[in-house]
Amino acid sequence: MPRPRPPRRTPRPSPPLLPTGPDDLLLYALAALTALVTAVALAMWATGQLAGLLTTGHWPPVAGGQAAGILLALPGHLADPRAAWPAAAQREVPGPTLFYGVACVLLLALAGLVVTAVQVYARHRC
Repeated sequence: MPRPRPPRRTPRPSPPLLPTGPDDLLLYALAALTALVTAVALAMWATGQLAGLLTTGHWPPVAGGQAAGILLALPGHLADPRAAWPAAAQREVPGPTLFYGVACVLLLALAGLVVTAVQVYARHRC
């Protein structure tokens, strides 16, 4: 004699991915702002590190955790970005020409990656 089938369970609805109320919207906005500030700080740190590597042949002695301090100091030193770096690393970070040149190259590389990712996504989505 066949065993009776258990009753089917209805799947539990998953929580919404988009914000549903003002509290959720605030959390998403804060998370997005935090991610943006972190990304910009790390990009500036990476720019200085790569520019330092190109001029001296080794990485300047600056940890990634110091990126926020560099980002906060940079607006006051746009004419000479090396002044935003910690004192121990200032000699190893180049002047504004190479620093901003490296920043442009990194920005173009990032833009190329984004365009490629969007194209791959669009191609595989259809």
